Amino acid sequence: MAEANIEALYHAQIKPLPVPERLRLLAMMAQDLAHPVADVAPELTIEDHLAQANYHGGTLFTTVDEVDAYIRTERDSWEP
Repeated sequence: MAEANIEALYHAQIKPLPVPERLRLLAMMAQDLAHPVADVAPELTIEDHLAQANYHGGTLFTTVDEVDAYIRTERDSWEP
């Protein structure tokens, strides 16, 4: 199905272009293929991270003080 769409696009819109324009299009496509954009997940905001978080036994911290207390407790448990 996609092949038919590409064929139709080529014959309807690309082939009628003047040769210099088709060469320009070819160069653009080659450039795009040479440097593809990676499928990168969008960067998450801090709010997104917090919404996805599963901290402190499954409850989300609601204040900075709660986070600080939790980190302090964890850090203290590491020290002999």
